[in-house]
Amino acid sequence: FGIRMGVKIGINYIGLPEELLGNIFIALVLFILGLIFLAIYHYEKIGPKKFAAGFIALAVVGYVVVQQFMIYVSGGKVFALVEKNNAEKLEKYFENAERNTTNDPSKQYAYITQETLRQLLALAVSQNADETIPVLVAAGADVNEKGGEFQTTPLMNAATFSNIDTIAALLDAGADPNLQDAVVGGIGGRTAAMFAILYRSDENEIIKILQLLKSRGADFTIKNSDHETALQIAEKMGLSQVAEN
Repeated sequence: FGIRMGVKIGINYIGLPEELLGNIFIALVLFILGLIFLAIYHYEKIGPKKFAAGFIALAVVGYVVVQQFMIYVSGGKVFALVEKNNAEKLEKYFENAERNTTNDPSKQYAYITQETLRQLLALAVSQNADETIPVLVAAGADVNEKGGEFQTTPLMNAATFSNIDTIAALLDAGADPNLQDAVVGGIGGRTAAMFAILYRSDENEIIKILQLLKSRGADFTIKNSDHETALQIAEKMGLSQVAEN
């Protein structure tokens, strides 16, 4: 069925078995059908009014179940393509995906929500699926959308733990290197460059990331909530090579 559902803790996703979810949906559909046949069998005892009311209620529940089933089926397929960094198939998936027919201009697809696109982009960043990033952005994912407690962007997250190809892909897709995270408990106002300096251990790697960010317009004079620039943070942390560059 390609259903994907589970619990997300930070950047980690704990998925439930697809077979279990598929069986649950099948059981729900069969249960609803069973209720319908039971109501038909006892039509004379129930009466036309109660039968009609019950049928409408079951139809509504059935519609919701089918809608959710389609969402999880679509989501399962597209998540798997991102995890495999399969940009070609992902692009074809969006080309063939059923379009939204409602009056909501913010929703392009019938079974892919904006929240799903946000999760897919976060997955691409965490899995270094750099080739899928431009496809997701073209499909409607916001490359500068902030989220989480500190309202970080995908670029800030990538600067923290992703490889340089993923960072470059985000920048190519329009990521703003000068956005700052939220100030929470007196901590914040950090740019992607600051995240790289603060949370990476390889100084040479940090230098390469900063050089890439600078080439894409990063402003290293921006100050965080402690009134420090990225290079001042590097100097305070003893990263002399970073501070000099």
